[in-house]
Amino acid sequence: DRVHIDANASEPYYVLKMELLTTTFTMWSGQVVTIPNHVLYASTIFNVARAGPMSDPLELLVRRQTTLQQLQALEADFKAFVEEHPDDYLRSSGMFLREYRSGNSILIVYFLDYTTNWQLAQHIYRKQAAMYSIHASLEKHGIFEQQASLPVQVNSTYARQTSTISDEDVYSVPRDSTQTTRSTEVSM
Repeated sequence: DRVHIDANASEPYYVLKMELLTTTFTMWSGQVVTIPNHVLYASTIFNVARAGPMSDPLELLVRRQTTLQQLQALEADFKAFVEEHPDDYLRSSGMFLREYRSGNSILIVYFLDYTTNWQLAQHIYRKQAAMYSIHASLEKHGIFEQQASLPVQVNSTYARQTSTISDEDVYSVPRDSTQTTRSTEVSM
């Protein structure tokens, strides 16, 4: 956002980063300014320009045996969902076939282009609504009925690194037994 702090500020500030105790701004001259939030709390702030619309990618793996008709139906359902929610999503939102992956799968990427920015974390609810719609469409067109083996990745916040779960870490429960056994794949 571009803001003016107090009425006598001659140069606008551009919000760079907001933290618990301070907010960092850049100025048109390139100067970086950090102001304690308790100072900002006592100031008059004029919000001149809001950040523009935001986007959120959503990746999905489907089996390579998914037919072209199923993919086109999936895309049509997504476009209809976007059209039904013009206050939440821009018409530029779309579904794209990104790449063929080893393991006999296709990577599909949905780009959710929101009409408003992420103020108050409203995009979380919009993304969830889109995910529900996509999931319903997958079930409707029988894409999840085919068992697909997908690699599982865990993003560890504490370790700050991405690690792939090994075969020894993935467990499944057999349908006819309560005994836990090891599995080499995760099915969707």
